Amino acid sequence: MDAARLLTTEPKRPIAGYAWSRDSKYILFAKDKDGDENFNVFAVDPGAKPADGMDAPTARDLTGLKGVRVMLVDGPKNDPDTIYIGLNDRDKAWHDLYKLKLSTGEKTLVRKNTDNLYMVDVRDLLQKTLQSNNPMAALEAVLRDHPDLPEAVGRFWADGFATDQIPPPLARFFVDRGASLSVHAAAGFGFTDSLTAILRRDPLQVNAKGGDGCTPLHFARDVATAQLLLDHGAKIDARDEDHDSTPAQWRIGKAPEVSRFLLDRGATADVFLAAALGDVDLTARLVSQNPACVAYRIGRLPDFPPVGHNGRGGTILQWTLAFNSYPHQIALLKGHERLFDFLYDKSDPQTRLLVCCVLARRQEAEAIHHQYPTIIANLPGLDLELLPRYCWETNTNFEAVRLMLDLGFPIAHTESSHGYSPLHNAAWSGDAALVDLLISRGHPVDLVDACYNATPLGYAIHDCIVEKRHPEGDFARVVESLLKAGSPWDPSIYPTGDQRIDEVLNRARTSGAGAIVNVVEFNIRENARGGQMKKGYWVVVYRSVSDESAFKEYGKLAIPAIEAGGGKLLIRTSEVEAHEAGLHQRVVVTEFESFEKAKATHNSAAYQAALKTLGSAAERDFRIVEGL
Repeated sequence: MDAARLLTTEPKRPIAGYAWSRDSKYILFAKDKDGDENFNVFAVDPGAKPADGMDAPTARDLTGLKGVRVMLVDGPKNDPDTIYIGLNDRDKAWHDLYKLKLSTGEKTLVRKNTDNLYMVDVRDLLQKTLQSNNPMAALEAVLRDHPDLPEAVGRFWADGFATDQIPPPLARFFVDRGASLSVHAAAGFGFTDSLTAILRRDPLQVNAKGGDGCTPLHFARDVATAQLLLDHGAKIDARDEDHDSTPAQWRIGKAPEVSRFLLDRGATADVFLAAALGDVDLTARLVSQNPACVAYRIGRLPDFPPVGHNGRGGTILQWTLAFNSYPHQIALLKGHERLFDFLYDKSDPQTRLLVCCVLARRQEAEAIHHQYPTIIANLPGLDLELLPRYCWETNTNFEAVRLMLDLGFPIAHTESSHGYSPLHNAAWSGDAALVDLLISRGHPVDLVDACYNATPLGYAIHDCIVEKRHPEGDFARVVESLLKAGSPWDPSIYPTGDQRIDEVLNRARTSGAGAIVNVVEFNIRENARGGQMKKGYWVVVYRSVSDESAFKEYGKLAIPAIEAGGGKLLIRTSEVEAHEAGLHQRVVVTEFESFEKAKATHNSAAYQAALKTLGSAAERDFRIVEGL
């Protein structure tokens, strides 16, 4: 280890996996920001020297995109300076195929994924194949046209994450045709023969780090695989780097028998594992050792942290069991009513009340509240967060929210991890009934969240137009309700491109519904901390323009949108003297009143419409930066 060199310094989130470029010149890895799962691709030259004052070489962000999830697809053998990536910048649901130059970061559109083809996402191919009448025959047909597919599949499952989604027979099909097996993939598929061979060649692989810094035991498909890994020295309570969770906690959802086996072999138990397994004796021992554990909640600090805490993913139990849930709920979810009764009997009045609230058990909750009239007023802030969290997409429960409001939960209490209010969360999902309930109880409609400086109206429109995570949402009704309640809105967002929302906004423009203000200025005014704000800048470098007519149409829409946001053009030139890694490319710099205004103008409906017109007509390095 004396010759080991530090190559990255990531203080917040671990690097889940990496790959070498074909010529071994760069190490490539994907990284998101604080758990938002919008990944960009980075490259680091392991032979480069760290800059002055740095401990590791600089990692270059090759894609530099916001709100987009980049996928590594392949690297052609005959062009080591090129990789293929998938970008969902055009449509969040599907990735278009791009060619990316490692040396310059230049991106070229190869194929627009209008037919939802597999080539930009191996996961999509496997899902479609499994849905066909004859999956193996379908794969044979695909392989005739794409003989390199097994190699791509081997990279796809190498970190271990995909193994629960792929049936072992399908994985064996690819292995027999050349797909590589990492130690994590072998464990995840339960291929004990391959796993034994890997460990015989390199015994240290038994605790090697894969996706999220997980060991092979975190992915063990069955008891036989877990047994083999333990026999070869696997650490039974190894903690991953993103969720700080053990193999037993990782496997409790997909393979509870593995968790049971690990607990029997001495793994650390917790009340949620015991509840999921329906183990009354184990639960009784845990409660006897720590009576407070009956009040633990998945996603509640400090014991089982939520997503975003310290910039990480929070406890894995959020995904393997349930978000924002008590052990009582887990017991019911798994059908263990006797264990629920035991936990409820051991709970104090406060915990009983909260459990009844999230389960919408009105009669019991009201009885507890009647007996302890000040119980809501004495709840800590982390427990009052149940109201916004049960308005969020992972736990949406209308009756639970109504019960909490009836009992006196503060209506606008926000989540500590993100700062979202109940109305922000309900609007994001397009849940019109929940939005109407909150408004009827007096929830402010002009609240601006601390994370994105947006109102609930902004959340609703962003999810409907950009994220599209809730196609079932009634966003037109949500927008209409918010406007009628007086939500501020910026006329420049009209038209948004969604016919239903635009009809509502058009009526609002003529009827005067809502407070028509410039939302950007409103957000800045409400969030100003005093003193002069730092200016914001758009720094745009044009690597290439492939369609001049589309570029001109973009300009016709972009210039008014930028001017509406207060943008001032400072630089627009192709006269560039490049140094170091710089390139001779057209540069445009635009100044805004503040960094927040620069970001808001980019995200405005008017500028987003301009971007749609531009499409793939230009390859740009677009950065929004804050001035001094």
